[in-house]
Amino acid sequence: ASWKAGAAYVPLDPAYPAERLAHILSDAAIVLVLGGEPDARLAETLMDTDVGYHNLHRLALDGLPSKVPAIPRDAAMLAQIIYTSGSTGLPKGVMVEQGSLVNLMADHAERIALDQNGTMFSSMSLSFDAGNMTTLLPLYCGAALHFGEPGEGAITAAINCGASHMILPTALLANLLPPTDLGSLRAIGVGGEACPSSLVERWGERVALYNMYGPTECTVTALCARLVPGQPITIGQPISNLKALILDEGGNLCPVGVPGELCLSGLGLARGYLNLPERAQEAFIELTLDADTDTRTYRLYRTGDRALLRRDGNIQYLGRIDEQIKLRGYRIEPGEIETQVAALCPAIRQIKVVVQDGRLLAYACLHAGASEPDGEALLQQAGECLPEYMVPVR
Repeated sequence: ASWKAGAAYVPLDPAYPAERLAHILSDAAIVLVLGGEPDARLAETLMDTDVGYHNLHRLALDGLPSKVPAIPRDAAMLAQIIYTSGSTGLPKGVMVEQGSLVNLMADHAERIALDQNGTMFSSMSLSFDAGNMTTLLPLYCGAALHFGEPGEGAITAAINCGASHMILPTALLANLLPPTDLGSLRAIGVGGEACPSSLVERWGERVALYNMYGPTECTVTALCARLVPGQPITIGQPISNLKALILDEGGNLCPVGVPGELCLSGLGLARGYLNLPERAQEAFIELTLDADTDTRTYRLYRTGDRALLRRDGNIQYLGRIDEQIKLRGYRIEPGEIETQVAALCPAIRQIKVVVQDGRLLAYACLHAGASEPDGEALLQQAGECLPEYMVPVR
């Protein structure tokens, strides 16, 4: 509806803290929110704004126009703004254009063989780009769409509803064993963090297993690999109309087998960050490379991921070159957590957020003479300004 009206779409998760919701509403200059019965947190947040709200459960459609508005559209129009964790203490909005989304849908519908005879099971939050993809892809190719609850019961729910395809966080599928009967389920996509070999061994022979790699800045999936037991685990090759380059610190192409920073170019690149031009200039760069036959200038997104190009043409993911964390499918900037927690407790002189044994932990040093804060109370306060998945555990 937003796109047919010529507007952009910003997903809002009602479970987000009120402070985060208020920031997104203000930063994106949202004028209208569509949803069902708003919960108390969202309703209270909207009361302090001039933003309108339409309850779709009570919207009277009688008498409204049934034709698509005569609004010019093109590939460069803004389609959606997805908010991701930001290192400055606030989430940042990634601006994705319509052409990038259409390119992704066209590639994936063919790649994972989803058509009007299939059913996509979606259990991921629509506030994340991957959750949006599980919704848009079946709409694009005419497949059925079935929504279900997230978590370890997703596989069972997908089988029970006759789903043929689903996409899950890597960490979730890694903890599950395939049931004896998979029903109609024939393809699963995973992403969000490195894929362990145990996952591939358990699932790779039962279904078509796809490793989907890509930051929000490159429209969900930039590279994709079909994973098969006994073969190397890679993130594959770029999807249609995208290009992947491995660059050294000097901005030169790395030879085959030499690690460097993975940079992406092509139709999938986002327009940039909303209201953060300086941050966008750091992440989205222009680089001129000399090849044997010509010289080309690329608009690149610097992913911050270390990778290398294998001799078989596939790319192998090696980890991060910065402090960004990927945990249970979520992308987390430790700086956002550190900034928020430090602001809540003036006694903290220095704070460091890390992942240990799959848990998000925060270590803090206090100013000399400061009293030790109540850790439980501090984490509870952090939960009032950070999403649940970004709150460190005790």
